[in-house]
Amino acid sequence: MRRPRSPRAARRRRPRRSTASVDGGRAGRRSPPQCTERRSAAPWADGPASPAADRLALVTVEARGRAGVAPRDLLAVVVGGLIGTTLRVGLDLAVVHDLDEFALSTLLVNAVGAFVLGVLVAALWPRVPGWVRVGLGPGILGSFTTFSALALSVVALAQSGDIAGAVLTIVLSIGLGMLAAGAGLALGARLAHRQPPVVTEVDE
Repeated sequence: MRRPRSPRAARRRRPRRSTASVDGGRAGRRSPPQCTERRSAAPWADGPASPAADRLALVTVEARGRAGVAPRDLLAVVVGGLIGTTLRVGLDLAVVHDLDEFALSTLLVNAVGAFVLGVLVAALWPRVPGWVRVGLGPGILGSFTTFSALALSVVALAQSGDIAGAVLTIVLSIGLGMLAAGAGLALGARLAHRQPPVVTEVDE
């Protein structure tokens, strides 16, 4: 038989706080929104891009993904550099000019190099292994074209007093180079549509 509690003890006893209300309050609170969207590591993947841009992106990704330079790639660049330098020297010997004269040979090599590179990037780059790309691009065309000779020619023309010739050299070099590259990309894209499907090849 229980003893009846005194009124004083009943008044001193405090009701327990319900844990359901506390837990419910915590559950009802919303956590601050977190940004879960991640930007793509490749800037060209955020929107529509041209086929030529995709091919250039492919070359960039492959170059970044390699820890070092493969001996085959290095050999391709060396051989390509020998070929491109030989072609460049032959063109300079065919089109002779003084240092303070309009550099027609420099203008020609840069325009031709931009055109050929555009054709190769649009038509051939996805279909050949990496060592062929570095041999043709940085190897042959990189040694065939020149920017240092262009800068030297512009400075020499300006120092000789031919300011108009210096400005004309800059405008023609940049303008013709861009037009040649655009024409090469367009021609390469047409050639790529006529070729068989690309066969994926993994470089060793």
